[in-house]
Amino acid sequence: MGSLRLSNSGEWTTQLVEQLRSALRVPVAGIYNFKRSGQRLGPGIASFSLMSPETARAHVGELLSERHLTFDPALVSPRERNRVETLKELVVTQRAPADTGEKLGQLARRRTGVVLREQVRVLISEGPTLLGWVGALSDDPAAFGARERAILRRLVPPLARRLRVEERLAQAPLESATLVVALEAMIEPVFVVDATGEPVFMNVAAHALWASARVAVTDDIDDALAGARTRFDVNSIAGPGLPQHWLLVRRARRTEATARGIQASRQWGLTPRQGQVLRLIAEGLTNASIARELSCAERTVELHVTHLLAKARAPNRASLVARYWTGTP
Repeated sequence: MGSLRLSNSGEWTTQLVEQLRSALRVPVAGIYNFKRSGQRLGPGIASFSLMSPETARAHVGELLSERHLTFDPALVSPRERNRVETLKELVVTQRAPADTGEKLGQLARRRTGVVLREQVRVLISEGPTLLGWVGALSDDPAAFGARERAILRRLVPPLARRLRVEERLAQAPLESATLVVALEAMIEPVFVVDATGEPVFMNVAAHALWASARVAVTDDIDDALAGARTRFDVNSIAGPGLPQHWLLVRRARRTEATARGIQASRQWGLTPRQGQVLRLIAEGLTNASIARELSCAERTVELHVTHLLAKARAPNRASLVARYWTGTP
């Protein structure tokens, strides 16, 4: 079984199933797991010998909906995690109904034409989380001995790694979109830079800062990555297979706030009240928080913000804050 490979192609599950079927010398091998949509579970990965992709998904859906599973897919018990077991053992150890084998046999025969007399499986798990069911079906009641068990046991670590990768890839679009929304919601300039200090992502505030003071910001980034004390909070971004990147958040110094507020008020011709609102915006307060701080209506704050944007010639709130801290005219 040392020659079994987990391909990088999109058909890796089909290749795995065929290699496993050949190695175990059985008519049917398979792999499946589930994906969650809200509170419901449904078929995720689904691949079996003698089944089309559509039939395999329908098979997994039927196993779930008709409760033919001999385990809890939402919470794998400690005793079952990454353990190789046969159908006969499951009926005894899991106290499954005596007709479990018969029902699974009927389902297998309907889907594959194979008369099921024995099954072997392993629930590849990460803690209580099921990563995938991997196993085989045979019409020979003595098909699965020490050799076949050893093959499945050796398969667990590499397949667990692969299934974790598949899970992360499936979540990547949502994680990426969430990250962008979160960073854009931050009023401070935020940069994601590579190991050389080159920005690969900037939120709106960072774009404004970069456009107005690129040379100074570049120097600050270089100093921050070198370990010098700067206005950037530096956080490492690292992961398996991911080149080193850094998340840099430019924090405002409280000692700068008063001087910058006076300078901005003079520079943009602000009223005293507008100056107060601007300083609170620069500290990251929302309109509602500013209204509570100044004991006025939120609508009044909104009007002040509109006037501030016009006087500072800023297209949005993030740009206004960036101009505030950089002194951009």
